[in-house]
Amino acid sequence: MISASSHLLTLSIAFLLLSLIGIAIGVQFHATKRYQRHVKDGLTYLSSFRQLLNLIQQHRGVSNGVLCGDTSLSTRLPVLQAEVNDQITWLNHNNSWLAHNPNWQGIVLHWQQLSRNYSTLTSMNCISQHSKMIANLLYLIDDSCEYHKLYELKNTDGDSVRYLWQDQLEAAEWVGQARAVGTGVAATGQCSSVERIRLKYLHTAIKENLSALHVDNDAKLIQLLEVIDLNLLSPAPHCSAEYYFDLATAAIEQIYTSFDQQLLSINQKSKWNSPSSQLLIS
Repeated sequence: MISASSHLLTLSIAFLLLSLIGIAIGVQFHATKRYQRHVKDGLTYLSSFRQLLNLIQQHRGVSNGVLCGDTSLSTRLPVLQAEVNDQITWLNHNNSWLAHNPNWQGIVLHWQQLSRNYSTLTSMNCISQHSKMIANLLYLIDDSCEYHKLYELKNTDGDSVRYLWQDQLEAAEWVGQARAVGTGVAATGQCSSVERIRLKYLHTAIKENLSALHVDNDAKLIQLLEVIDLNLLSPAPHCSAEYYFDLATAAIEQIYTSFDQQLLSINQKSKWNSPSSQLLIS
């Protein structure tokens, strides 16, 4: 009887251990799936934020060109405003993290007011208001990436992919500001001391960081720097506002193309590393 009881106890313990192992594996499996879904959502939102950022940057440049007297750009404004509104609507409907985020609500309200009233602003105030809104959007992007654990993702060199939104999007904003200021200068044919200082600063920032942008083709960026230097910073600025805007847009697109390609590569991974016990998504 003692032998049979011991055997039964051993079997019971073995069954219990196997059950606990099975439960642990199941818990880890579901935690990993939740983690992967959480990260996947974050990558989707990052892509959408990038598109919104690009559209608002374009609106800044076009609206400033119009305020400075270049009517050839005016037909682009209604299209841009509609596209920004569509992107905001998509984010509102598909990103639950934003639902009660006061920073996002502030950005949306700021956009609604600015898109309606930009024509009443001075050129300098128009650029300033757009740039403040864009700065807040960049902060929000960083918060979203942190919440969705994107900092933990690595590229093929083993480095955090945070450079995508912290370096490349910042660089795109330097070019975006140069586009906005330069379009106004091209439209008026005049470059104030404030605009000259700003353009020189942006020219230097872009030039010194070209090698760190992870951009395969920087031909348009180099061409833009040459036009700023030779055409806009000259004693008598001479350049078509529409030409300059389109050139700067092509330069920004080189940065965004690199960004999109790298984001797509990350997104196409079949899975990411399993979260540690501290990273379980509840």
